Amino acid sequence: AYVNGLNSHPFVAKGISRQIRGWTNSLQNSDIEGQRHLNDRSRSQYESQKRKDSFDAGRRQWRADFEAKLKSDAVARCERIDPDDPRRPDAAGDT
Repeated sequence: AYVNGLNSHPFVAKGISRQIRGWTNSLQNSDIEGQRHLNDRSRSQYESQKRKDSFDAGRRQWRADFEAKLKSDAVARCERIDPDDPRRPDAAGDT
């Protein structure tokens, strides 16, 4: 049983190594310049910017969803208008 336990350690070590490498890549690709550059003020600014970016992304998504719904509703309303009605955007009289 002890030998089997030892055989699994290289796999565990490789998994841990991959996780640490992923974390280091994430840090290298972040806006943080390094631990010595992080003080309470810069950390606060970084977190504030992350919240702002997240909020902006959510707002953009909400707007895109809202515009898609408006367009879908407009199309549905147009489809209910008689095809010969001049109010219909694709009426025979339009050029």
